[in-house]
Amino acid sequence: MSTRNPTGESREQEFNTTTIVVLVAGLSMLGQFAIATYLPAFSVMAQALHASPTQVQQSLSAYLLPFALMIPWHGAISDAIGRRRMILAGNVLFTIGSLMCAAAPSVSLLYAGRALQGISAGVGVVIGRAMVRDVFHGTEAQKIMALVAIFALAPALAPVCGGWLLLWTGWRSIFIFLSILSASLLVISWKFVPETLPLSRRHPLHPLHPRALAQAYATLLTTPRFVALALANAAVNLAIYLYVLAAPTFVAKHLGLGEQSFVGPAKLGFVRGRLGAFIRWPCTFRTQAVVGGASKVPREALWRLRSHSRTKNTGASPRRTIARSNQRRL
Repeated sequence: MSTRNPTGESREQEFNTTTIVVLVAGLSMLGQFAIATYLPAFSVMAQALHASPTQVQQSLSAYLLPFALMIPWHGAISDAIGRRRMILAGNVLFTIGSLMCAAAPSVSLLYAGRALQGISAGVGVVIGRAMVRDVFHGTEAQKIMALVAIFALAPALAPVCGGWLLLWTGWRSIFIFLSILSASLLVISWKFVPETLPLSRRHPLHPLHPRALAQAYATLLTTPRFVALALANAAVNLAIYLYVLAAPTFVAKHLGLGEQSFVGPAKLGFVRGRLGAFIRWPCTFRTQAVVGGASKVPREALWRLRSHSRTKNTGASPRRTIARSNQRRL
C-alpha cells in the first residue's frame, strides 16, 4: 500500500492493518490493565506485605508519576532510534517490572516494580499512535484509531480479570498475568511488526535538541484548540481515576461487595462511550470534510513536535514553519 506522511513524502511498503490495530490496541490496554487489574486485591496485598491500605494505594502514584513524566520523551527518543526498538524495549521493561511486583516481599519493592511499569507503559500509548501516523494519513488514520478505540475496553475488563485471578490463584498471579500480556505483545512486535519510521526521517538522539523541543511544546501549549481538547480529555480521565482510586474502599467497605464485583455503572458507562465513539466516526469524517482546514494548525503543531530538530538546522521558528506549511497546503 502507498502511504504519505504530513511532509508530503511517499513510500511504498506493505503493512498488515490487522496486526497494527491489534498491536496498538494491546499497547493501549496494557497501561490501563496496569492501573485497574490489581484494584480488587488492595486489602489482601496490604495484609501480605504488612503494609497499611494507604501504602498499597500509593503504589498507584508510584506508577502514574513516572508514566506522566516520561510521556514527553518517548516520542523524541523513538524519532532517533525507531518505533520498533522503542516498543520492544518498553515491553521488556514492563515485563521485568511486573515480575518484580509479583515477587515483591515488601511494599518498597512493589513501589520499584510499579515505577518501572510506569516508565515503560507510556511507550505503547505514545509510540503505537505514532506508528499509525507513520503508515496511514487523513481519514484512513482516523478509521484505524476508531478501531483501536473499540478494543480499548481495559478499564472495564481489568478489575473483573483481577478479581477472578485473586479468587483462583492469589494476588501475585495478577502481576504474572500482566507480565504474560506484555511478553505476548513483545513477541507480536518482534515477529510481525516492521519498522514504520525509515532512517531518512529520523533525528539524532544527542543532544535531543532540548531548545527546539521546548519551542515545539510551547507551540502546542499556545494553540487554544489543542489546549481546550487537552483539558477536556484531562477532565474525563480525572473522573475515571478518582473512581479508580476510591473503588477499593467504596466497593468493598461502603457497598459491601466482594472482589469480583468491581464492574459497575462507571465501567458500563465507559464501555457505552467507547461503542459510541466507534459508531460516531462516520459523522466525524463528514464534519471534517465540511470544515476543511479547521484542524490544520494543531496537526501541523503535532508534526512539528515530532520533527523538532529541524528548527535547530534551519533556524526557523515553529510558528513560522507552521504558517509556511499551511500556505503550501492551501
